[in-house]
Amino acid sequence: MTAGRADPIGVDAPRAAAPVGRDLAQTLVFAGTLLLAAFLLFALQPIFTKRVLPVLGGTPAVWSVATVVFQGLLLAGYAYAHAMTR
Repeated sequence: MTAGRADPIGVDAPRAAAPVGRDLAQTLVFAGTLLLAAFLLFALQPIFTKRVLPVLGGTPAVWSVATVVFQGLLLAGYAYAHAMTR
């Protein structure tokens, strides 16, 4: 132990702060991605399914299958994003 020097236990040395512009750009990219995903899920899916419904027979099963396909594509996108971050 050195005299006159008291380092608190568990306190990290100060690090350089990340540039503010980089944090803002990253936040905007994440926000834009979330908005696009919400748009595709809640706006495009019903429009596409309503157009395909009469062509494929008009049964409730067509709506259900279309919903499962869109949800599966969304899950695949999330799995891809998860895999890319690892």
